[in-house]
Amino acid sequence: MIANPTIIGGIPLPSNAPLFLAFVAVHVVAGTAAVIAGAVAFLASVFTKESKTSEFRQAWIDGLRDDISNFIGAYYWVSDVASERPEELATLKDEFIKLEHMQARIELRLNEKKEHEEILCQLHGLVRFETFSVQDSVARTAAVNNFVAESR
Repeated sequence: MIANPTIIGGIPLPSNAPLFLAFVAVHVVAGTAAVIAGAVAFLASVFTKESKTSEFRQAWIDGLRDDISNFIGAYYWVSDVASERPEELATLKDEFIKLEHMQARIELRLNEKKEHEEILCQLHGLVRFETFSVQDSVARTAAVNNFVAESR
């Protein structure tokens, strides 16, 4: 043992030689730099992940809004035909197929859990053929308005 050991951070060092102390100092600085660099890298990865999640969520919202707007546009067109020329309603098979296709796209974007249950229920009620043959245009418009309000 050394008579007067150098003590750094409560740890006695086995040598007082300046070269040895320089090596210890270099290793302490390098270790501290490595810990700091690791912390910075970890925080950067967390922030990048959060950013990507936000981008994916925004893309999902934009896609859902696009699907809903296309659905409502087609729905209003079929609704106008039902109001103005009800005898032509039976000839709109392709438009009803489009409505069902758009309905499926919206359903696939939504969760069947509690948070989207009401909007899915309203969506199912809108697409039925009977909706166009028995409801008047005021009732159909009210149903669409409720659907839009629920989807916000």
